[in-house]
Order: sequence, then C-alpha cells, then structure tokens
Amino acid sequence: MDAMLPTPHVVLGPFYPVRPPSDAGADLVGRDPSAASAHGQPIEIRGRVLTVAGRPIAGALVEIWHADARGRYLHPSDASDTPPDPDFRGYGVQRTDHAGRYRFRTVKPGAYHDGHEMRAPHVHFQITAPRDRLVTQLFFENEPLHHADRWFRNCRWPRSLEAPLQPAGADAPGVAFTVTWDIVLACA
Repeated sequence: MDAMLPTPHVVLGPFYPVRPPSDAGADLVGRDPSAASAHGQPIEIRGRVLTVAGRPIAGALVEIWHADARGRYLHPSDASDTPPDPDFRGYGVQRTDHAGRYRFRTVKPGAYHDGHEMRAPHVHFQITAPRDRLVTQLFFENEPLHHADRWFRNCRWPRSLEAPLQPAGADAPGVAFTVTWDIVLACA
C-alpha cells in the first residue's frame, strides 16, 4: 500500500475551550439521539484516524469544537453580538474504536467574522494518539466561503481538509446529513 499524505496541521484558534466540560461526549446537540435540540442543521461527522501506512489507530483521543449554527462559539473570548445557542454544547470528545473510527452528532457550524475576514464554516479537531498529535480543521465541500478562508487557502494540501455533506441514511438517526472524513496522522 502506498503511503497516505498526512492531514495538514491548521491553527488551534482562539476558541479551544478554557475548561472542556467534564460530561462532554460524542453528542453536541442533546442527549436524545432521536431528536436535536440545538438550532441548525443536524449533522453527523464520522471517519477514521489512520497512520500514513493506512493502519487504524485505536484509542486515539478525538476532540472537536466549533461555532453554533449562527457562528457563535461557547467561549468567553467570542465577542460576537449573536447570543449563544443555549442547547448547543460546542465541544465533543471520544476515543476511536478498534478500527480507528470516531463519530459525532452536532449541527453544521455557521460562518463568522474573526476580526479580519469571514471564516468559512469549519470544525476544529485535535487528535492525540500515543505517537502523534494533530490540530486541524474540517471544511465542508462546496461552501462558498471556504476557498477564501485564509486557513484553508494557505494549507499545503487544502483538498484534504474538505469533505462533502451527504444525505443521512438509517444508520444516522436524528441528523439530516453525514460527513465522512478520515484523518491521517504522520506516524507510521
């Protein structure tokens, strides 16, 4: 098998949680998998964490955080005038299974102005594995703003940061769309 390109590093950003919630899990929109309480388009983000040799990494810690559907982060430094969605958790965490798989239920994040430019909708990821750590961002394919987003545009392999929204199937209850995105760590 040919070596895979590692997923590019993208800035952590200013809105990583000051204190990640102790009860965080894989559901950022509510406790009931059959219904979403947060505002916005419910989505599921799933994929695998792999080595450059294509081997799954079991037990990797996968953290995600992102803005709510209106572009507001649940962070004290977000100075937006938009009120935060009280039902959106903003942060999720889980460990990959034996096949390197992860799966989160959330809402599609909104675009927001970061003080310099409009940021395209994106999801921050931090993956911590025994032999590597990666901070990156997922962008949604065909989003009008993402090719103008400086973090996407300045990435060495920007296409590896994007994934399409697909209509959800029966294996994704309570969501409208799924996003499948594999993350490749630089370890062998």
